Amino acid sequence: MTNTFTALEAAQDEVTPEYLRKGTKTVLLEVATGTIGCIKSQKKKKWISDESFAAIREMKEAKEPIPRTES
Repeated sequence: MTNTFTALEAAQDEVTPEYLRKGTKTVLLEVATGTIGCIKSQKKKKWISDESFAAIREMKEAKEPIPRTES
């Protein structure tokens, strides 16, 4: 009686999950780059400028109550 799965067992020893993951990742990146293309990342602008922060500080200071002096 011979083992019919010896070739399959030998192939499983050669192919590791890490090898399959790297191969899959490489293929997916190549296909995605060819199909979609690369998009260069853009620098994000500040959503509130320094002038806006200064205006907010001034408004907060204006809202603070003036300390009373006892006379």
